[in-house]
Amino acid sequence: MKEILKNFYTKILILGLIAFLCGFFWGWAWGTYYAKKKIHNFLGRKIEERHEFIVKKLNRELDFTPEQFEAVNQIVRKNLKKMEEVRRKCLPEEDMIFREGLEEIERVLSSEQKERWSKIKNKLVSDRERFRKLHP
Repeated sequence: MKEILKNFYTKILILGLIAFLCGFFWGWAWGTYYAKKKIHNFLGRKIEERHEFIVKKLNRELDFTPEQFEAVNQIVRKNLKKMEEVRRKCLPEEDMIFREGLEEIERVLSSEQKERWSKIKNKLVSDRERFRKLHP
């Protein structure tokens, strides 16, 4: 091993590989954080803010005529309101399915795994509750 590390090109190759891996993981971590932040910010907006954002973006991309702009504006507003109504109706059922899934997982675990699972489950539940508070 010492003989391999004495070679200058091998050292450069190893340092290059380490730099590549560090860059890869840094990019992955930052990209994940950024994507979650963008989604979180978008969902955290009120319906009217989301509506305005969507219509403006579509208008920039498609360059609507005034008639098209008004039609798309009404369509987006109507559909966002419908989606919000459906989401609110489905939240209790979604929460029930989430909790049932947690219970099902717990049933198949060993006693040692259940100890670790309780920490994981508590974090999942608290994250979900925190998300619900931010996005009612």
